[in-house]
Amino acid sequence: MRVDVTRSNPAAPIQGGGGLPLAAPVRQIQVVSGNFAWNESVPGGGFIPGTTATPAPAAISDRLLQLWSTPHGVLKAAERAGANAKVTEEGGTIVITFPLAAPAGTTMRVTLNAKNQVDRVETRADNPVLGDTVTETTYSDYKDLGEIQSDVLFPSHIVQKQGGFPVLDLTITKTDANNPYVVFPVPDNVEKAPKGPVPVKVDSQK
Repeated sequence: MRVDVTRSNPAAPIQGGGGLPLAAPVRQIQVVSGNFAWNESVPGGGFIPGTTATPAPAAISDRLLQLWSTPHGVLKAAERAGANAKVTEEGGTIVITFPLAAPAGTTMRVTLNAKNQVDRVETRADNPVLGDTVTETTYSDYKDLGEIQSDVLFPSHIVQKQGGFPVLDLTITKTDANNPYVVFPVPDNVEKAPKGPVPVKVDSQK
């Protein structure tokens, strides 16, 4: 999965905070593939002369969780869970619950809408510092947003909360479902990089 984000100053008056105002737009290209995560200076960084791929081993779990929390990813993850996936009906709504293979220690709860589309994904992950961390992502207003019409629908509105607080609110205006063959080879320096320090386990008492 590759996430390419360009952050710029909002059109509304800047109140301060959040690192604003920015001197110039800031582009971040975040990639995860298998057990590796890295940041690219440009798409394909590390394979193009003059570009870089910076290992980001600490980001692997978070990026994998984002990947498997997408509407199509979470259904694939439920399929892979096999007999460990449990399907129940709550108030006329279908709910699928299963443990995620990676990152380990993560439980996913998927709620479907009346059209059997993914409506809500709740993940409960074991954070070594914060304890159980609950992330809720809701998907709504599914549409065919491709330039070439297809049968692949994608939510045009995505809202994500962590611990009950909103952290993401996206309006999707365009998708490219007709170009699904995307390969993210792992740069050599990323593959050989240290896996990062051993995480510190913190036990909290209430």
